[in-house]
Amino acid sequence: MPQPDGSKKAIQVTIFAESQRGLGEGFRPWDRPSSTMTNGTVDATVAGINGQMLTVKYENGEQKILVGPDAVIRAYVVGNKSELTPGAHVGHPAC
Repeated sequence: MPQPDGSKKAIQVTIFAESQRGLGEGFRPWDRPSSTMTNGTVDATVAGINGQMLTVKYENGEQKILVGPDAVIRAYVVGNKSELTPGAHVGHPAC
């Protein structure tokens, strides 16, 4: 989300499985008003008082994004068919 000082603060960070590297790479509007999505590779991280500052690089650009303690962190993991059993939870990252 854009901040009053012009910086960007993460409300959600999704870590892709290695097999998904490069998927949807870029910077564009997201699903909430005034929000954006940045998909890329973390190039650098710096610890700060308010959280971690990430530099995320993608083809033709980069963004600096603050990841505070209130950011939701999610990760995709590779699964297999044996995990698809009755009652198993399968869902979108926002679930």
